[in-house]
Parts: sequence; structure tokens; C-alpha cells
Amino acid sequence: MANIRLTQNSNPNGKQGPGGLVTEDGDQKEGFVAYHPPRRKNGFEKEGFVAMSKTAMDLMAEDSELQGADLRVLLKMLARLDFENWILVAQTEISRELGMKPQNVSRSIKRLTDKGLLLKGPRSGLNQAYRLNPEVGWMGSNHLHKGALSEQGDSALREAKRARLCAVVSNKRKDGSET
Repeated sequence: MANIRLTQNSNPNGKQGPGGLVTEDGDQKEGFVAYHPPRRKNGFEKEGFVAMSKTAMDLMAEDSELQGADLRVLLKMLARLDFENWILVAQTEISRELGMKPQNVSRSIKRLTDKGLLLKGPRSGLNQAYRLNPEVGWMGSNHLHKGALSEQGDSALREAKRARLCAVVSNKRKDGSET
């Protein structure tokens, strides 16, 4: 490997300016050196991914009112999740792909909406748009997620998360495992 030394240049005012580098044969290259590491890639680059709240998933798993069909419909809708959590898919399409009766898909979507997991959006033609509650998960930039959470205010899901956290802390105190 070549012996390269970084330098700091001074401008006529005596202030430090952009540095440069000196190669092993003494050639001085002016300017600055910037290292751009390669972009990290994850295993989901081609198919996309969504970040999910572990607490929200735990609450869904423990909710005895949510049935297996509801969770299947939710998973199918999550597979269609678009940037900023928008979901636009025909219920008849979900029904056909899951082999479920349309009225059962409709019932599941209503239950998911009533639970606050899905938020009703605007209609687009014959189809109703939905948005995954940003408390449950997010597909998009961190900056936009924070904005969506602040727009949301205090949701029922957020209250359930708080109650769950308080119960966990309270149980730990009773057990004496944490003070």
C-alpha cells in the first residue's frame, strides 16, 4: 500500500483551509479528502420492508377479540403497504387471494379499524384507502414517521401501550426484581 500523508493547508489569511494529501513520492495533492463508505444494504432491498412496534405486535397477539382471519387480512394488507403507510387494495382482491368470503374480509377490516390498527383514509374510486397506524409500524423515513406520530396525538393504541408498560413496571416492583 502506498504511503500517503494527510496535510492541512493555510490560506493567505493564516486560517486553516482544506487539506490535501502527499503521496510517497512527494507529490502534493490539494483539496480535501472525503471518504464515502458504500451504502449498507439489507436483505430486503428488492422487496421492501416495514418497521413494526414489538409492543403493538405483542398487544395484537394477546387480544382475544382479534381472530386468525383478522391477522391474515392484516398481513395481506401489510404486504401492500406503500410509503407513509398507505394501503390501497380492493377487498375483493384480498378475498380472492386469501380464499375468504368478501363479507369476512370486510368484517376483519372493520375490526382492525375499530382496534385502531388501521386508519380509514380517503376513497379512491370504488376502493377505500387505509393507513397503517404509525404506532403499529412504519414504511418511510424516520423524519416523516415522527411527523405522523405527532399528527396522531393520543390514540387508543398509544394508551394501551402506556397501560401495558405501567403494568410491566408495576409487576416488576411487586416481584422486587426492580425498584
